Amino acid sequence: MSSIVKGYFKILEGAFKDKVITLQFNPSEYSIEKSNDFEVKTSLKSKSVKVTYRKSEEGDLSLELLFDSTVSDKELKDLLDPLKFITVKDSKLGYPPPVLFVWGDIVYKGLVSKTTKKFTYFYSDGTPARARVTLVMKPYKTQEEIDLEYIEESFPKKIVVKENDNLWSIAHKEYGDRSRWKDIARENGITDPEDLQEGQILIIP
Repeated sequence: MSSIVKGYFKILEGAFKDKVITLQFNPSEYSIEKSNDFEVKTSLKSKSVKVTYRKSEEGDLSLELLFDSTVSDKELKDLLDPLKFITVKDSKLGYPPPVLFVWGDIVYKGLVSKTTKKFTYFYSDGTPARARVTLVMKPYKTQEEIDLEYIEESFPKKIVVKENDNLWSIAHKEYGDRSRWKDIARENGITDPEDLQEGQILIIP
């Protein structure tokens, strides 16, 4: 039986850079948003609509976390306390630090934008013993990553045609959509999607 791998946060910048916060329990559930960016052009003359896919963007990550002092030698407030390192203003940055959340195949870089604590169990004296925390993160990119994206978007991508390539296979590889061969054909002045030459350079719009 494989051992349980616990999720963790790693602080990427600021006063506590490289600090790792390991979760008491792995998330009970999580959700990741993703959006697609399209350009829609309507032609009144031809009465048609042209939709051009631009890019997909990663959205918020929402985590449902459990903290339980009944199975720990620590009080609940001590179990929750490490979250302050990723949720409050960093003394060097002036805002909560960017962090990396890692759990299994999930690797998400972002800033914690919201936390909600719900206390669900109490000791007889009223002291909270168990809490569920909803933590929301927004994607974060360094200036270098933003600059690189700008360069990639500003200059069209070019590929070299390989043996047995056709516009359908290229469209599937580049966009995941074979029907977009027409966009590539239009950009490169091609009328026959199969009439490609090995070594030919194509612009991918």
